Amino acid sequence: MNKQVAVIQVGLALGLGALFYLLSTLTAALFFGVGLTLGLVMLWGDELVGYSWYSEKKGLIDPGLEYHTSKKMITRSLLFIAVLVPLSLFVVTSTASFIGWGLVLSLVAGICIEIIWYQQDYSAFQGRFLQQNTTPLAPEVMRYVPFVSILFPIILFILILL
Repeated sequence: MNKQVAVIQVGLALGLGALFYLLSTLTAALFFGVGLTLGLVMLWGDELVGYSWYSEKKGLIDPGLEYHTSKKMITRSLLFIAVLVPLSLFVVTSTASFIGWGLVLSLVAGICIEIIWYQQDYSAFQGRFLQQNTTPLAPEVMRYVPFVSILFPIILFILILL
């Protein structure tokens, strides 16, 4: 697990929680904070614990491997991210659950931070987010990745505030 990315994720979660507190009640902000925490625990748990637990063969896990080279994590798969986008829009627009809002915003923001962090290293990005793809992503497409990764969490947070 990259500690710099984790620090950025925690900082963003604290900032979002503080901003939500300023714009709502204390109780709502506490539930929102619980959701933010659950989202980060889910992302970190997948990388630190879940990866080794649902690995198909015990021999695939090598402690000497770099953290992004061959880990196949559920929360970083293309299918999970593709399902997370409409699910997060549904949770934010159609439910009144502060925990749910915090959870999906934390998942989306945490994954987007990792996408932005790893998009500079093409092979690390491929190994972390596109493990199941048979055709590699074109390098020309990579220049649009930061724009989309920044825009979607901002749209979600604006929808939460509305």
